[in-house]
Order: sequence, then C-alpha cells, then structure tokens
Amino acid sequence: MPAELAAELLTLRQENARLKQLLATEVKLPYVSASPVCDIEAGYAAGVTDSKEAIRRAGFLIEGDD
Repeated sequence: MPAELAAELLTLRQENARLKQLLATEVKLPYVSASPVCDIEAGYAAGVTDSKEAIRRAGFLIEGDD
C-alpha cells in the first residue's frame, strides 16, 4: 500500500508540474497601431482577430473553438 501511494503521489506531482508549465505559456499579442485614417470598428475587429490568432498559435483554444 505505501508503494502504491508513493507511485500515485509521484504521478500527481509530475502532472502538477506539467500543468504549471502549460499555464506559464506566454502569449504575445500583436501590436495594434490606431490610425486616425482607418475605420475604428474595422480596426477593432482586425485587432481582435489578430489577438485570437496569436492565442491559438500559443496552443490555447478560444471560446467557440471545437
């Protein structure tokens, strides 16, 4: 029984370390420059789209992704 508990503890510690590493993944969002000559709504939509793509490239899902 103690050997089983030790093995389970080791497995859980390894999983914990893996999850911590996953949470530590840095997501670099694109720089968005606001220009007075561009349409504000279109610029906002493009910025959101670019940011979502950067999040996906980092390996994360966004609400609505399957």
